[in-house]
Amino acid sequence: MKSVNSEVSKEKKDTPLNSELEKLKETLINKTPLTDEQLLRAFPKELMGFPLDKVNAIPGMSQVYGQFNNGKIALSIVDAAGNKNSAAITFLSFYEYVPPSNEKSKLIKIERDGFKTISDFKYNETEMKLLLDNRFMVNLRAKVMTPDELWEAFDIESLKEYRELNR
Repeated sequence: MKSVNSEVSKEKKDTPLNSELEKLKETLINKTPLTDEQLLRAFPKELMGFPLDKVNAIPGMSQVYGQFNNGKIALSIVDAAGNKNSAAITFLSFYEYVPPSNEKSKLIKIERDGFKTISDFKYNETEMKLLLDNRFMVNLRAKVMTPDELWEAFDIESLKEYRELNR
């Protein structure tokens, strides 16, 4: 019985997803996280036609958070480099298994323009997560928009400075 269990756990470890996650984890752990100043400088000054209301770095978290359009749109960026890579790994693991929707919340897993996205649509508000350049966890939230409307209005090029910092 013991050997059967070890065989099962070995099979789980050798899946393509686990292999992909291990490679990503190794790549991210060897990268130096951006400083709060770098994260703040790269943050978009405008999003979906609305100017930035405010932006803050969360000290020690390699994360910046900002709001646009009087708080109706929010954007958070986490640099998953170094020891912060659990954000990216968790997202990719969750992407493989998105729990079923219920009457309060509709979870949508879809690849949009080459980006794996997970959207949560509830109470007429969408929260969308994606992994940018296998490094930056992006969390975009907007009120009174469906996931499709949010993606259509969002310009991924607004995050180009983060992509340039990842080279």
